[in-house]
Amino acid sequence: MKNIFASLILLLLAACADQTETINDDSRILVKVGDKPITEKYVQAYLFNRGVKDPSKEQIDQALDALIKQQALLQQAEKQSLQLSTEQQLSIQQLKDQAMSQLAMQAYLDKNPITDEAIKAEYDQIVTELQGAEFKVRHMLFQDEVQALEYLDKINEDNSYLDVEAEYLEVFSQVKNVGDIGWVNIKQVPDSFQEPLQQMSAGQVYNEIVISQFGAHVLFLEDKRDTDPPPFETVKAGIKKSLTIKAQNRYQQIALAKAKVSK
Repeated sequence: MKNIFASLILLLLAACADQTETINDDSRILVKVGDKPITEKYVQAYLFNRGVKDPSKEQIDQALDALIKQQALLQQAEKQSLQLSTEQQLSIQQLKDQAMSQLAMQAYLDKNPITDEAIKAEYDQIVTELQGAEFKVRHMLFQDEVQALEYLDKINEDNSYLDVEAEYLEVFSQVKNVGDIGWVNIKQVPDSFQEPLQQMSAGQVYNEIVISQFGAHVLFLEDKRDTDPPPFETVKAGIKKSLTIKAQNRYQQIALAKAKVSK
């Protein structure tokens, strides 16, 4: 029932829309309900909106049947001069605005495609930044810098990091993503970790607390190893996706800069 009502709203909007906004649909007419044609493209749009991009004949027949019923309901609504509420009109307008904004974004991406050269350049930069190394990292996290210093002092009093960490994990059992975080590369840790890790040797505790957006850390480099970068073809799709997101964010910033936003 909800699907029928939602479809009815969409059809009502089409009926109530500005008559100057005509759609050039020259596809084959499959059936008429009264004087209203239901075309091949209209059926395709119905299926596409439901996530069906390559419909079977059975799905097409079912869609056509559903649209005939919807059009019959629409004609009843027109005869009764039913009107959408303001909330319904605004909801549908928002969907239209969303579709148009997505169209603008796609047009920008079409004019500014992510090239293979850009993907390779990004790959080369990442490989350089990774420095051919991985780090086996452990850490303790505190919201209070004083507490972090207290635990660092315990280690400096000839206690092993692992013993102090075990005590920490008992006291701060509710804290997530602490202790052993496994093997990571330099791009997978907070920015404030990067310089210390590059300076440290395996088995070393950093001699200062490290501040990140998450809090204050006591940092321990358990081990370090050389590693080869992943083959370009293996990560190409992921890099393209990342560059696409960056391009989308850049275009959004451009659009905001050109728009006149006021309160």
